[in-house]
Amino acid sequence: IIISNISSLIPIKLNGSNFLLWKSLFEPILRAHKLMHYVEVSNVPHSPTDPTYALWYEKDQMLLSWINATLSESALPYIVGVQSSKAAWNILHRHYASSTPSHIMALKQQLHSFKKGSQSMQLYLQQFKTIANQLAACGSPISDDDLVLFVLDGLSPTY
Repeated sequence: IIISNISSLIPIKLNGSNFLLWKSLFEPILRAHKLMHYVEVSNVPHSPTDPTYALWYEKDQMLLSWINATLSESALPYIVGVQSSKAAWNILHRHYASSTPSHIMALKQQLHSFKKGSQSMQLYLQQFKTIANQLAACGSPISDDDLVLFVLDGLSPTY
């Protein structure tokens, strides 16, 4: 498996607001190359002397390099020193798909209090979509009807 430029397949860098999008671009690549099990289960051969270890290690380190190449500067510190793709994947999930009640409440509060102000409509709507995606990544999706209500509530009376 050779993908010389993973950035051409995943044109975004993971940051604090695009985890679900990043993951939705990354997982099909893993499935297409039959690598999903590297990040889902512990399948490390028991010993470096195991004949399958060298191939496993090569693929795991390639996958870890793909993950690293698709992280923003703000995301990279979370996985500095990580030795396997599974460990990196788990850390990123824990950090960016945090489903703690306080995190979910903070995201919902952002939806309630967000106002359009002087920004463009496109940017305004994109920010709502980003928060909705973060809630979905946390396992707490918001309905389209509720999202529309939040968007309308944040508009000025001139709309």
